[in-house]
Amino acid sequence: MSTYRCVGVMSGTSLDGLDVCCVEFTGDVTADVWSHRLLAGVTYPYEITSSFAHHSPALREMQADVLRSVGRF
Repeated sequence: MSTYRCVGVMSGTSLDGLDVCCVEFTGDVTADVWSHRLLAGVTYPYEITSSFAHHSPALREMQADVLRSVGRF
């Protein structure tokens, strides 16, 4: 049995924002049978994410929030 924890980031076409999640995958590599569990997820509005190029306080707060969420698992 193997377990992997992954952080994913996605920006889709729904124009709602930047989606960030932490997911745990558990499974048998040989049999290729897997399950998953969402550990944390949040959507940051584009108003915050549009400031990325400027390295604003909003970006630093978002990074800290993601690290706090991931660090709990």
